[in-house]
Formats: sequence, C-alpha cells, structure tokens
Amino acid sequence: MRAVAFHLRRRLVRRQTHAPSGPGREELEERTWAAARADAAGDEHHLALALPELIEAADRAMAAAAGSRWEEAVRLRVDAHVLAAGLLRRLGYKDLAWMLLHRARPGSREPLPVLIEEVRLLIDLGLPECALARADRAGADWEWPALAAVAQAMAGRRPEAEQLLAAAAERAADAREAALVIAARAAVATEVGDAAEAADHARAADHAALDGSHRASLLVVAAAAEARQHRADEAVARLVEADAAAPLRLRLDPFARDLVAALTDRTTETIQAAAVRYLAERAGLR
Repeated sequence: MRAVAFHLRRRLVRRQTHAPSGPGREELEERTWAAARADAAGDEHHLALALPELIEAADRAMAAAAGSRWEEAVRLRVDAHVLAAGLLRRLGYKDLAWMLLHRARPGSREPLPVLIEEVRLLIDLGLPECALARADRAGADWEWPALAAVAQAMAGRRPEAEQLLAAAAERAADAREAALVIAARAAVATEVGDAAEAADHARAADHAALDGSHRASLLVVAAAAEARQHRADEAVARLVEADAAAPLRLRLDPFARDLVAALTDRTTETIQAAAVRYLAERAGLR
C-alpha cells in the first residue's frame, strides 16, 4: 500500500517524456472511473495499484490533446490527481498530496475538486483558518459549507459552524448528500467535545445512502463517540460495521487503529472482546 507514495513521487520528479500520443479518451475515462469507484468503496489496494499508471496516462493524454478535447483531458487529469492526493493524505504523505494538488492545476485555474481536496488536507493538518480561506473560494457547492463547518468547529466557532451546516443541508440534492451533511454534523459535534450529540447524528444518518468509504468514516466517528461515553461494547460494534463496509479504509486509518488498540482491554461482552481482538490482529496491532 505505502509503495504507492514512492511511485507517485518518482512520477513527480521524472522528466516529462514526449510520448507520440496518450490513451484514448474512452479508455482514460474508464480507468479514471474505475479508480473513483475503488475510492468510493474504500478499496485502497485497488486504488493504489491503479494510480501511478493513471497519473502517467492522464499526463500523456493532456499533452496529446488539442482543441475541444483538451478541456476533457484536463478534467480527467484533475480527477486522477485528486484521487491520488486523497489516498496520500489518508496514508500520511500530506506533503506529497499537496504537491500533487498543486500539479493538478492547469495554469492558474483552481478546479473545484482540487479546492475541496485542499480543504480536506488543511483540516487534516490542523489548520482550520487556512482551510476556511480555501473554502471561501470553492463556490456554491453543498460540500464546501459542510467542510467549512468542521473547520469552524475546530477553531471554536460553533454558531458559525451551525450556519454553514444549515446552508449545506439546503443545498443537498439527494439522499447521499443529505447523509453526508449529517455526517458533517457528527464531525462538528466531535470537534466541540459533545460525544452524545455526535453519536445521535451518526445514528440518524441514512447509512444505506452512503458508499463504503463514507459509511466506514462515519462509523469510526460513531465508535469514538460511544467510547468517550464509556460504552466500549457499542464502540466495538460500530468498528465491526466499519470493517465490513470498507476494511482497508478502517485498518489504514491512524485514528481508527488507535481506537481499536484502546478498546482491546475494555470490552465486557465475550463476543465484542473477540471481535476487537480480531480487528486488532487484522490491523497488525497484536
């Protein structure tokens, strides 16, 4: 899994070759969608295998494109770079993720996917004010106020976070987006230290509307909220659900790994004790 960072870094520093042509648009689009599906499912292994060659193919396609096809090639290249930056961010290679996001921009343009991923990266780096500065440039999409709400909560501004969550809820266009806004509410409650509220939001979200990666992330938030209320058995149950939704996304998440380690000796039910030991073994913690 972590070898992807080596391959992507090598791709960044390697001198650009002048290939006669890149892959066809249909082929590149299918490969990009396959990587996006792996990302949505939380299949980090498939994503890591696909990304180095996808980045190179996208570079070649943009270099070979002309006229009306250039814009489409740029869009696919941006998508590939954002997928790679997201994986690197989750694996802890945040400097390399930032380099990829900078490289994704064609000229001075800042496509929305790049801005959104930059906001996520800045939140993960613990820089809420910088995240908010980037979010202000992200337009009227539902996702940016949801992310900005988390950044406002990190900065200790709960009223501003609630206003942004209300705006995100109004802009949500379907059940998936509505569920992700509720997941953002759980994250905001976690940031302000209200574990009971975070658990309530996690239960209220429509889990069936979420893909595997987002469902796993929400369940980790729910597990942490249960653990902070001294309900270790319920916390383990949520982690087991997260593992079923997206095993690699859970096992590679540093926070989830810490949570599994902390819960190994705190369960009271035999079934949950066995379950958390199994998770710990699969994550290499035992």
